[in-house]
Amino acid sequence: KPDKLLSPADIFKVYRDYYEGTPFSLVADTLAAGPFNSPLRVASADAEGKVPTGAWERPISIYRADYAVLSQCHPQGHGIVWFAPHTPHASVFVPIWTSGAAEVAKPYTINRKLAVDRSSLFWAVSAVSNWAFGSMFSKAILDVRAAQAAWEPRSEALATELQASPKSPAEQSERLARFGADVHAAWWELFWSLMGKYNDGYVVTH
Repeated sequence: KPDKLLSPADIFKVYRDYYEGTPFSLVADTLAAGPFNSPLRVASADAEGKVPTGAWERPISIYRADYAVLSQCHPQGHGIVWFAPHTPHASVFVPIWTSGAAEVAKPYTINRKLAVDRSSLFWAVSAVSNWAFGSMFSKAILDVRAAQAAWEPRSEALATELQASPKSPAEQSERLARFGADVHAAWWELFWSLMGKYNDGYVVTH
C-alpha cells in the first residue's frame, strides 16, 4: 500500500525536475550552470562533447519542450486533462479540457502564421522561460515558483469544480476559457515583471 495517494501537484513536481540535489543536478555550482545556476544546456554545442557520459543530462523540463500533459481519470465524474505549455518549470499547469467540455480555449492554441502569437499562453511561457535563462535564473525561478503557487491551487479548485459539475459542454468550455484568459494575462504580466526586476545585471525593486 502506498504511503499516500499521488495528487496532480506531485506529478507537476516530477515534470519540473532538473535533478536538483542529485549528482546529475543541472543547477549545481558548475561552470556549465553559469553564475546563476541555470539548467539550460544547449544540445550539440562544443561543451557537450566534453561531458564524460557523452551528453548533457536530459530533464523532462528541458528548455526546448513544447508542452507537458497529465490526464486524470475519475471513477465518477469527468476526467481532467492538465496542460502546461513550453518547459514545465517556467509554465503553469491548468485544466485545459474535461470529458464534459466541447472545445479547447484559444489561449492554449498557437497561430503558426505569426512569428510570436501574443494571444497564446505558449508564447507567454516562452518569454518567461527565456528571460529567466538569460538573466539571473537562480533568482528569477523563485518569482516563477511564486506565481505557480498562486495560480495552481486555483487550477486545482477549478478542476474539482468541473469534475463533479452537471454543467453542459458549452458551460464547461466557457468556464475553462475564462480561466485560460486569466492565466494567459497573468503569465504575460509575470514576464514583464521579470524583465523589470532582473535587468542589465541588477535586481531592480520598486
